[in-house]
Amino acid sequence: MTAATALDAEPLFEIVSDEQQGEHRFLRIVPKDPAGLASDLAPRITQPYFDEEAARERIVRAARELEIFSGEDLSAEDPRIDAIVAEERDAVLPAAWKGERPKQLDVQRSEFGEIVAAEVLSSLFGTRIPASRIAHKETPDQQARGADVMGIEDGQAQLLLILTEVKGSTDSTTPPGVIADMEKKLKSLVEDRRALLQELIWLRDYSSDEHAAECAKVCASFQLNRPIFGLLMAPVLIRTASKEGGSDAGRFRDSPDEFGCPVRFVSVVVEPDLFELASQVYGLAREAAA
Repeated sequence: MTAATALDAEPLFEIVSDEQQGEHRFLRIVPKDPAGLASDLAPRITQPYFDEEAARERIVRAARELEIFSGEDLSAEDPRIDAIVAEERDAVLPAAWKGERPKQLDVQRSEFGEIVAAEVLSSLFGTRIPASRIAHKETPDQQARGADVMGIEDGQAQLLLILTEVKGSTDSTTPPGVIADMEKKLKSLVEDRRALLQELIWLRDYSSDEHAAECAKVCASFQLNRPIFGLLMAPVLIRTASKEGGSDAGRFRDSPDEFGCPVRFVSVVVEPDLFELASQVYGLAREAAA
């Protein structure tokens, strides 16, 4: 995925159930090819972190300016650049888990969840994702801050600003404990004008060129108290088939009207669990870079 998360490839996930409750929706989503999901995702996983074409061109320019290689015979496809590009790719990918922190706090696991959510939103709901938290964070091996994913969709009457918090859970209880955190985080964005403005400013400032004008208008309209958008809350919970439960959506389903905007709760069911799947995908991505 690019920073704009515009995916032209075949969707890797599909909707298997979609329940409507007033203006709210509750969906269950699974991989189209569970056995091949890790290998299918591995080529895409580096895209929020690393633009290989831009990196090769940048290295060529630097090498010529430094006169390390003669300019006339150096190109972006030169084999001498391959190792440099591979090392840079490895540096920006989150480090493999080494046991220093609990598995549920692993950066790979957290960021992989955000990438899965962006894939699902963009490929199944047509969500435009102008900027990636992962692409713009300062430190590769630290968690990003702010809403996990923000996007824009064309609603029936106006634009919709999509607010997404992503959590994975192997908790055997339903709803899992992480749901309370998702409820609190998303509700605060809807109710706290200052918090939402901070998110809109970030989206405006880090948007891809393709969506910059739209994001600027969305932010300015909010600042002028004439918003051209409505809000849609789209929490994404990643579960395994053995752990998911009928009450996983928690208050998102039991009391959706209390959140102040429509809720589109997405349950993504994968095997193995999020930590193991993330480890597999990032491992395959590193192998491809080696």
